[in-house]
Amino acid sequence: HIRLVVTTTSLFGHPYTVARQLASLDHISKGRAAWNIITSQVPAALAAYGLEQGFDQQERYQRAGEFAQIVTGLWDSLPHEAIVADAQNHVFVDPARLRPIDVQGQHFRSAGALSAPVSPQGRPVIFQAGQSEDSKAFGARWADALFTGQRVHANAQKFYADVKALAQGHGRN
Repeated sequence: HIRLVVTTTSLFGHPYTVARQLASLDHISKGRAAWNIITSQVPAALAAYGLEQGFDQQERYQRAGEFAQIVTGLWDSLPHEAIVADAQNHVFVDPARLRPIDVQGQHFRSAGALSAPVSPQGRPVIFQAGQSEDSKAFGARWADALFTGQRVHANAQKFYADVKALAQGHGRN
C-alpha cells in the first residue's frame, strides 16, 4: 500500500534534509512513503549539482553507506515515548528518551535527533536498484526491496541468492 516513492541521491546534499523530508512525507501519507536511494551520477545529474566529475565506485558506496546510516538513524531518533506533550509545564519532548545519533563519517557528519517523530510505519520503506557487487552489498544492508534488470532467469536467481546471503550477513531476512 505504498502511495509515494521519492527518488533521491545518496551522493549529494545532506542526509538530515532527506531524513526530514521523507519523515514528513511519511507522516502526511499516513505511513505510505518510500525512498528509492540511488547512487547514480550521470553527467546531467553532476551538472545539476555543479560538479564536473563524479566519484569512483568505492567512494560512491562509502558515501551512500554513510548517508543511509544517518538517514535511518535519524528516523529512529525521536521515538513516540519521548513525546510527553506536557503543555502545563511547557515540555514537548523528554530529552532523556531521545535516541540521538552521532555519525562522524569520512563524507557526512550528523549529530542529534530529527525534529519529526518516528513515522506510523516505523520508517519509510527503502528501495534500491542496481546489479554490481557493490550495489548488491549496499542493497542487502539498507534496502527493503531491490530491483534489477536481469534478462536471464538463471542470472536473476543468482542475484536473488546473492542478495539474500548478503542480507543474512547483516542479520536481515
